[in-house]
Amino acid sequence: MTEMRGAASLPSRPTLPLLFRDTFLAVAVKPVGLLSQESPRERNLPALLREQIGASFVGAVQRLDRDVGGVTVLSLDRGTAGKLSSSLTDKAVCVKEYLALLSGIPEKREGVLSDLLFHDVRRNKTFVVDRMRKGVKEASLAYEVLATGNGRALVLVRLHTGRTHQIRVQFSSRGLPLIGDRSYGGARAEADQMQEFENVTRVPIESDKIQGLAEKRRGSVESKKTHEAESGRRGDTETGQMQKLENGNRVPAKADQIQESGDERMVRVESSPMLTRNTPALWSYRLTFPHPVTGERLTFSSLPEGGTLGGFRLPDFLTKGKENFMKTVDVSAALIFEGGKFLIAKRPPQKARGLLWEFVGGKVEPGETGEEALIRECREELAVTVRPRDIFLTVLHEYPDITVRLTLYRADIAVGRPQALEHVELRWISPSEIGDYDFCPADRDILKKLSEEGAPEDGASAPE
Repeated sequence: MTEMRGAASLPSRPTLPLLFRDTFLAVAVKPVGLLSQESPRERNLPALLREQIGASFVGAVQRLDRDVGGVTVLSLDRGTAGKLSSSLTDKAVCVKEYLALLSGIPEKREGVLSDLLFHDVRRNKTFVVDRMRKGVKEASLAYEVLATGNGRALVLVRLHTGRTHQIRVQFSSRGLPLIGDRSYGGARAEADQMQEFENVTRVPIESDKIQGLAEKRRGSVESKKTHEAESGRRGDTETGQMQKLENGNRVPAKADQIQESGDERMVRVESSPMLTRNTPALWSYRLTFPHPVTGERLTFSSLPEGGTLGGFRLPDFLTKGKENFMKTVDVSAALIFEGGKFLIAKRPPQKARGLLWEFVGGKVEPGETGEEALIRECREELAVTVRPRDIFLTVLHEYPDITVRLTLYRADIAVGRPQALEHVELRWISPSEIGDYDFCPADRDILKKLSEEGAPEDGASAPE
């Protein structure tokens, strides 16, 4: 697997940050506020890239909302554009992950949200509905809380489906709107948005867009209030300057905020309700997909500029370099059956994925085999000696901070009775009871197989 990372920035037009480019595709970091689809009326991502690299064809094969920035892929070859587009909608081969900042903290650190969604095209808004009918589609996503603070939660979201505004509406329907998302957040998110954000937004401008005198804007109470706040009184000469954004909004900029950097003119604008009027704190963080020609599995990731999202500082494990990111760890765990039930353990609250249930086991140390690690871990965690028999299943799961290669061994207890030496609690459950417990996400495929196969007939670990 090839993985590349990039930091988000907003360089002067028309330069776009490129993470990858070959004959068939390009992977770019889309700035917030830029349209991701072709449009004859305004600047857009395909047109900017076509202008930047001089390509005859640039096709938009992935859609990000205008107000969402981050990793996105574009086709550079008509012949393979269809295949690339299809792979990006196939959840079996494509993984799309986002960072989102919620107003509120989910009750569970990890979970899966499943809903029926209806998108009203006329109003460009999506709704959660309670029954299937024409135009309604199933939607599902998995999330994990990465960090919390000040009544907010930074979550990693992995999409199972790709519905319009899916992340925004699924969290909002549970009372957890995204910061800055007035379309789905209601008064709560709007109040959050009015707070001073910690980050500073850098917006590229052109000299002809800077006006020494502000227009007197009418028809908008919000615009009038902003104008009054900047000028001190209506009708007077503006103390600052105005920059017209592509979406038609105007951002006040004081003279001392305008900076020169080579050919690039930037204006530092502290986040304000005017600038972030309907900009949800949502970022396309990581994208994994197969190359349409070589079949190589590619992974690209990017973070918002400054290491913050909606004013929330991102955890260190996200902002560290590639060498410290997403390391793969081999883990051995035990599937121990007794009387038609198997043994599970609840993780300590202070550990990652605390209070979730799992199979007993742990990391394979250097120089150990998987079986040797299993015997050692069961002795340390359960005070028993086990006899590994065969492999039930091996799975690979990516957590935000680590990738786990988990091998579950069928095993028998040779000596001792299990004791909870490192876990909060131990339980014996039947396959039919799996749904009553919250397990670590890495165990999902294992639990599915267990549910389908059931307990071994002899009540012990089943032979191969």
